[in-house]
Amino acid sequence: MIYTAIDTFYLTDEQLRDSPSRKDGIDEATETALRVYGCDLIQESGILLKLPQAVMATAQVLFHRFYCKKSFVRFSAKRVAASCVWLAGKLEESPRRSKHIIFVFHRMESRRHRVPLPEDPPWWTVFDADEAGIQEVCKVLAHLYSLPKAQYIPVYKDNDSFTVRRISDPQASKESPASAVASDKGTPIPSSSSQEKDSVTKTILNKVKEKSDDEGKPLPAELDGKENLVVNSKNEKSDSGVDRSRERERERSRGRERDARGRDSDRDSRGRDSDRERDRRRRSRERSSGHSDKEKSRRHSSRDRVDYYSSHSSREKDRHRHH
Repeated sequence: MIYTAIDTFYLTDEQLRDSPSRKDGIDEATETALRVYGCDLIQESGILLKLPQAVMATAQVLFHRFYCKKSFVRFSAKRVAASCVWLAGKLEESPRRSKHIIFVFHRMESRRHRVPLPEDPPWWTVFDADEAGIQEVCKVLAHLYSLPKAQYIPVYKDNDSFTVRRISDPQASKESPASAVASDKGTPIPSSSSQEKDSVTKTILNKVKEKSDDEGKPLPAELDGKENLVVNSKNEKSDSGVDRSRERERERSRGRERDARGRDSDRDSRGRDSDRERDRRRRSRERSSGHSDKEKSRRHSSRDRVDYYSSHSSREKDRHRHH
């Protein structure tokens, strides 16, 4: 069995304290900061290169193990981090080209150190733009990001909620007595639904009944007729609701019957198709067997002819020899 140095790569606390970087004069805080910096480079480059997290973790382990044997003074942390990313991609079967890794590390370094863009000639000339247009775009973007988060303003007249349940409006119930009083005074009543109309008519009839009971006068015929109309409308609504429920049940039963008929027809068609396939297979077998019988008979006849001619020729030769 082959043993390598990486299989038994375990260090004690004393070896970690007496690392090669410490021997070159680097203190513990500086070495820890450089190790963290290298791991950050590896993580950021892996994200830009669209590598899986396993590749980045493997590269970070390789980075730490390398500097357990080598010093930060003699080997650059940036180049070692890029090399670890390249090697980890090979090990985890997610390779990336070396030039792509170099491009990514160059981009990260320029962004971290804030390398200025070229000014002579200016960089926006490459995009066929001018400085005034760039300033305008920057102002618009800054204004958009300064705005607060948008909130919904209900300006739609009907109910546009995605929830099925409708919550009753308490303001409508509070406004119904006021509307009743307004109707007594002769002012018009703004009604938006049939339920509000029914509640208003009920309150009006109740008030008129109370007044007539106090004065001892019978109800007028018009109000009595209105009350009867309200009751009749309620009865009609209940009857229409019952009829609608019955119609729905009938439609459901018809749909079930249609589905059952469709399933039966599908089964029949499948059975017919299977029977046709069986007949086709049987015919093809019969044809193939017929062809094979014909071939066999042809082969036998040709063999018989060859035997006949060979025996005839041998007899003729014997006769010539005898003469």
